[in-house]
Amino acid sequence: MKNAKKLVLAALLFVSCTKVPTINLTEHQFNQTPERMVIVQIPGLTEEAFSPLKYRGPEATKKVATEFFACFGKMWKFNQFEMNPKVEDSLVSQISGYPRSEKTCEKYQDPRVWDVLSDIGFSTAVYQRGNDKFLDEALSCNPKLFYKTRLFTSPQKSKKGNLEAFHFEKMKAYLSGVVYQDESCSNGKCFATVKDNFDHIWKSMSQTTKKLVVIRDFDLTLKGADSAQYIENLNRFLFYLVHDFSIANPQTSIIVTGVSKGADLSPVWANGPLAENFCGQFNEYEMFKRFFWKSQKSTIPLIDGI
Repeated sequence: MKNAKKLVLAALLFVSCTKVPTINLTEHQFNQTPERMVIVQIPGLTEEAFSPLKYRGPEATKKVATEFFACFGKMWKFNQFEMNPKVEDSLVSQISGYPRSEKTCEKYQDPRVWDVLSDIGFSTAVYQRGNDKFLDEALSCNPKLFYKTRLFTSPQKSKKGNLEAFHFEKMKAYLSGVVYQDESCSNGKCFATVKDNFDHIWKSMSQTTKKLVVIRDFDLTLKGADSAQYIENLNRFLFYLVHDFSIANPQTSIIVTGVSKGADLSPVWANGPLAENFCGQFNEYEMFKRFFWKSQKSTIPLIDGI
């Protein structure tokens, strides 16, 4: 009887080994723990933003970067009943799980994704580009908000004062809890691209293999030709993340989210370990737990007595 059970188990294992798991027509390993993570938050980004690139010719045969991501999902806004919901509330909710829209400082007290990962040995950084009003409000509410991470900013207009500086062509060590301002920014524009600064920040975190970088990019709020150029550059950057960067940094989760101010749903794209957690529809504040959730069920059927 025991031999028969062993033969059954061996057959089940053989069948499971002959099938390669896939998602979005590509190979994908499910329920894997990421060793590195990149989160990109872009206010104003929708899937339709890439339409001008997709339909440049008479046929939509050329893929845009988002088509190479393993999973695509849509997030219900938690504050859809507000007359004028804040984009900042959505950004906060996505990375902290805070479930309400608040005009008080309460929303800046919950742990962020970088706090959780810092506590388990990750080196973390937050890079904000463009509109930086959030930083003044957030830090006035919670001066310890970035104590466990490094904060880099590329403001539309450089702030005067005794702020620390960084430049993508000048490598140096960066400390947690310190705000670093981009030297390349002046007169409302920054010479360094998102990719320039992301690569620089990523390389500066070489002290550990476990890394998290959160990018908050407000530059899509620009209008006209600047907006079209932004989408072109964003498409190139996302191609880089999902291809060359991911190949050079295996076991890295790439998550890109938008915040649609005038819509009830916002998009999210995911690639790499745990990308499957971001497929389908879910509430915006549930995104936070999806960074870490893993199924506890075994994929191998267990037979008593073996």
